[in-house]
Amino acid sequence: GGGGPVMGRSWLDSAQVKLGLKEEQEPTLLEQIDDATTLTWSQRMTGFAVCFTLGMICSFSSTMFIWHFDAVHFAVTYTVGNILSVSSTAFLMGPANQMKRMFKARRIWATLMYLVMIVMTLVFALAVKDPMLVIICVILQLIALVWYAASYIPFAQRMLKNCCGGCCDFDDGI
Repeated sequence: GGGGPVMGRSWLDSAQVKLGLKEEQEPTLLEQIDDATTLTWSQRMTGFAVCFTLGMICSFSSTMFIWHFDAVHFAVTYTVGNILSVSSTAFLMGPANQMKRMFKARRIWATLMYLVMIVMTLVFALAVKDPMLVIICVILQLIALVWYAASYIPFAQRMLKNCCGGCCDFDDGI
């Protein structure tokens, strides 16, 4: 660092270190990443816009592979688009902050399911090359992405549960 306070530390901690009242501690890996990736507001907005736009272009253009019955290229392009779109928010909040938020207790399962589905989609597309499994994984990836995104919106997961529960309620006819 350039001698300034580490992003994750308070001004009080920095003052205590400078006055010799407190020993300086090594910054954590997340603090080092945050410190190394400090951008201006304009750079953050530009990075977000470019990354998100590229992600959307990949995701939407992946549909052309469906019409050619090319499940492998569809899955890879769609997955790259999703990764770019989700990664774009790291420009807004910083990569370390995004990682902290992704793995908070209330969304850890949504994050893990989404990441697992990304990996499974790529494995079935690139290694196994089974179009049916690829399509199933892409559908599950989309569901996992919706669930993950809903974890950032208050009560959205509960509303999705209620909506899906109402749509799949078969008790009426029995």
